[in-house]
Formats: sequence, C-alpha cells, structure tokens
Amino acid sequence: MLDEAGFEGLKITDWGVYQFAGVWGAEDLEEADRIATSWENGVNLLGGYSDVDTAKAAYGVLVDRDGQDKADEIMRAATEKFVAVMMNLNTFENPYVDTAYADTIITTDGSSDFAKEGQRESIVMLKNDGTISADGAASEKPTVYVPYVYNTGWSATWMRGISEGTPTWTPGMDIDKLSQYFNVVTDTLGDPTGEADAEGNATYTKDDLTRATADEIAACDYVLVGMTNAYAPSYESHLSGAFGGEPVSDDVEEVWYPASLQYGEYTADTAREVSIGGKTLEDGTKENRSYKGVTAHEVPNYGDLEALQYANENAGDVPVIVSMKMERGMVWDEILEGGLAPRATVMSWRGEEGGIKAAKAGHDVIMTPGGFCYLDSYQDAPTTQPEAIGGYLTLEKVYSYDPIPEVLTKEGADYIQGVQANVWAEYITTAEHMEYMVYPRLLALAEVAWTQPDKKNWEHFHRCALKEVKWLQDNGYHPFDLSKEVGERPEAAIPVEHLGLMKTVKYTSPYAPQYTAGGDSALVDGLRGGWTYGDKRWQGFLNTDMDITVDLGEMKEISSIAAEFMQLSGPYVWLPREVIISISEDGNTFTEQARLHTDVPTTEDRLVFRTYEWDGKASARYVRYQALSNGIEGGWLFTDEIVIK
Repeated sequence: MLDEAGFEGLKITDWGVYQFAGVWGAEDLEEADRIATSWENGVNLLGGYSDVDTAKAAYGVLVDRDGQDKADEIMRAATEKFVAVMMNLNTFENPYVDTAYADTIITTDGSSDFAKEGQRESIVMLKNDGTISADGAASEKPTVYVPYVYNTGWSATWMRGISEGTPTWTPGMDIDKLSQYFNVVTDTLGDPTGEADAEGNATYTKDDLTRATADEIAACDYVLVGMTNAYAPSYESHLSGAFGGEPVSDDVEEVWYPASLQYGEYTADTAREVSIGGKTLEDGTKENRSYKGVTAHEVPNYGDLEALQYANENAGDVPVIVSMKMERGMVWDEILEGGLAPRATVMSWRGEEGGIKAAKAGHDVIMTPGGFCYLDSYQDAPTTQPEAIGGYLTLEKVYSYDPIPEVLTKEGADYIQGVQANVWAEYITTAEHMEYMVYPRLLALAEVAWTQPDKKNWEHFHRCALKEVKWLQDNGYHPFDLSKEVGERPEAAIPVEHLGLMKTVKYTSPYAPQYTAGGDSALVDGLRGGWTYGDKRWQGFLNTDMDITVDLGEMKEISSIAAEFMQLSGPYVWLPREVIISISEDGNTFTEQARLHTDVPTTEDRLVFRTYEWDGKASARYVRYQALSNGIEGGWLFTDEIVIK
C-alpha cells in the first residue's frame, strides 16, 4: 500500500492485532516487538490500544534496534502524520470551512464525554391497552398461564465466531416474582434427552417439554407471554472470532449470510447481486460478498414466537398479553403519571417538565420538546408551504434551543443525554417531501446537540446553513430553500396600540391552562400572535366559548372592536361559529353592536386566519367580546388580542 499505491494518509492498526486478533506472521514475537516492527514498517497510530507500558517498551525496542535518532525520527513522523490528518479540520466531512470557529466547537469542554453517551439502544414500548385494570382487580389472585420458551443457543459474533451453543428451556417470565401477584399455570419440563454438551451433560430438545393443555389455559384469567426481540446478525460461514482461529484456506468456499429481524428463516431474495464491499483478489477482481438468495439462520429464540403461537391458538377468549423484555425502556413522558420503571429513559416531548422531573429522579432523558424538535411543523409562512400538521418552527428557533434546563443542578443535568428530532408523516407522502421538512432544520438540531450555548452564533450558522442548502440541492436532495424564507407573521412583529391596552379583563369562561399566553392580561398586552398557537401569544379555550369583558376604566369614544382567530383542522383548532360584540356604560346592561358568523367550513384543512370586527361610532366603558364554539368535542378557540380603537 505504501510503496505501490503511494498512500500518504494516516496508517492505523485494527483493534487487537498485537494481542489476539490474527497476528499472523508475528506469532513468535513478543507484544512490544510486534508494535516496534509495525512502527518500522510505517504504522502511525495503534488503533484501540491502551497498554501504555507495553507501548513504552516497544519504543525501547526501537532504540535498541535502530538507535535513538532513528527511533525519535519514527515517533516524530507518526506524531506529525496524526496531527496533520486528525487535527486538520478541513479533512473532516463537516459543513464548516471556518476552521477557527469549528475548532472552538470540537474542543468544547465536556463535548467528548457528552458524545460518548449520545447513542442508546433502540427500544420498543408496548402499552397496556386496559386489559389489566386497577378498577377491575379482584380480591383474589388472578390465574395466568406463562409458557416456557426454547432457545437453541446458536450465535454468530465477530468476537467468538459461530457457536451452536447449548439449547435451553426457560419460563418466558419470572415465575417466582409472578407468583406474588398471580396463581401461575405453566408447562412441564422433563429431563434433557439431547446430545451431550462439552461437559458430558445431556442437553434439551424441543420434545422435552409438555405444554399446558387447552383446557388448563382456558381456565386462566390471562396468558402472559414473555418475549425478546428477534435478531440474527450478518455473518460469513468462516467466522471464527477475534479471540482465535486460523486463516481459512483459499480453496474453501465462503458464504455470506444476511442479517434478519424476524424469528424464522429469512431468504434475501431482493439483495444486491454484487456487494459494495469486498477485498481485491489476486487477479485484480473484487470479492463478491453478496448474500442474495442466501437463507439466514432462524434466530436462537425462535421459541419465543412458538410459545406465543401456541398460547394464542389455545387461549380462546382468554386475553393474551405479550411482555417484551428490555434492558433500558425508552418511554414518552406520559409514563411519569404512573411511575417509572428502573433504568427507563424518558423522552420529554410535552415541553421540558417531564424531562426535568425524570432527571431529578435519576433517569436518563432525551429532550425532544414539540416546540423545538418536531420537524413536521411548518418551517416558514404556512401560506408558502406544503400542508403540514400545524405549528411554526423556524431554523432559528431550533438553533436557539438549549436542552439543559437552568433549573437542574450539575448532577441533574448529567442525566440529559441528548436531543431528538421527530417527524410524523401524516402529511408527508414522498421521500422528497420528507427531505424538505428535515433540511436544514436537522443541521440546527445537530448544532444544539454538540455545541455549548455560549459557543453558538446564529449569524454564522445561518450563513453556513445557506451554503449547506445549496450543497444539498446540487447533490440531488430537496431541502427547504432557506434563501427564500418569508419569516414570521407581520402582525407579530410590532406591538399594537389601542384603548384596551393593559386594562382589566373579566373572564366569564376560563382559558385553558395549556395556552395561557401570559394570563389575564394576554388579550390586552399589545402582542399579536405568529403563525402558530404554540408561540405563547395565542390564548386558548378548550371545549368552551370565549366570553370576556374589558374595562376601559372610563367612558371612551370607540370606533372599532376586533379580534383575530385561526383555524387548523388537524389539531382541532376552529374558528368561532359566531361572534357577538357588545358595549356597556355600567358593566351590567350591554348593547349588542355586531353578530358575525364564520364563512369557513370545518372541512377546510389549510391554516386560516379570520378577523371578526365591528366598525362604527359609540361611547362605552365596557367592551364584551363573545366567540362561540362550534361544539366539536376536543375543539379549540385561539385568539391573540382584543383590539379596541
């Protein structure tokens, strides 16, 4: 590689090659000598190697064998190569050409530790649908059937190679623990009758278990089936493991097997004919590692599926409940209302409160609040965008997010593991549309994840994002064109002056606690709302009319009374069915000035704004504004200001 190809990049060894992972040709050398020999032959960096003492001994071997000057020359060349390649930010596949700025990001204190904790196993949560209910609990223990599950013990890992393993029969759930709450019916396990294992003991076969009968299952209140996920890795037939094994002869055929996420055998009928990867062979051709047409081994815990099938076939009307076992449950923040399981990770989506509560209780948290992380919201003026669920989440707002709430202590903040973008696809029908919704906002959330707040610079990021959008477009992607951004609703930009500004407001029907917009003064604070009711400027009323009275403090000459509402059918945000505007001198007797009806049907699925206004001439101290709900259950009314002039 060095001599023939003229490779000038960084040469890094693979993990374990000096100790156990196929040190072919150097078996007779001591470990330090192996390292020294690799340095002499051009290696710059010991990949995955952490034995400092042996590395120092290897340097001593260099000195003894090649002299001090030559040893130092080899070490200096390796160091220079490492710094030139690994520390030159322009060689990274990163969107920034400003290396000085990028350096401030990458070297932020704690960024490495934060990144190490950034990946988590993917976990599926199954919710109880009400089959087990506290309200319906009996005074006596219910009776449950828990089937045994069979595991072949087969495995294929790069660490240990292919192993047929030892077959086992085990209950699908912990019988002892379940017995505290249930009367347990289960299967009968006999003595093992299979082939002897390495220690001479007989192993289990599938015939060594007698299942509970259909009548026994029918007499139960529930069936509880414990299962684990199905997974078989991609592997090749000669896999012998990193901890040993000799090279396989070239005349022995290799077969590559596909990964499978199903319990039974899987045949890769739609795989590539020719693999992307593969070593170059002596004749100059590339090895084909395609597994098209090859059948993957059934997963070792195929018995989980068999147990479920047997239980389901024989349960009749008895409810069958599946419990998926997981090491670290990842759950939405609603789970806090019922209590958290040990080691559960909370996805805080209904704002930050759930994440704060979970972190204070010692649980890992992924911050994904809808106001900052839901990329299915509109990203620009909705009138210029494809139809979406609603909301208004700009690139700048995503970039502004700080996932570490100020109320958390240092210990609590350590439980905030990262952020996540969410994209729900009810309104997204193509891959191109998905790209449009994700980019460039996903770039902003990436900055949120890896950049300390005091290092962020919106103007700089915005310039970089414009370049990235152009790059994405040039390379066949379909991002939102940031250069054509319209921006926030014009009404929200400038506070409005009017007669009712900061006057006393009386509510006959209360506003919803989820959308207070600041409380009792929200509709007379001079602040108009933006494109979304979630911007904390729109006051919301759920399943009720809006009925408020503004006290101007003294008699005033009035020429107009107006309020604006929005409609977005997806989240059940409706225009009022009818608006009634009245005035009074004493606050007791009101005179109706206008009765206005909506002209927008509930079938309209685009975002609509409507102003309901009275114009005329009158004198009054009190202004009453009534907006009547259309009566649809779960419906919202939202308005931002009662403008009195």
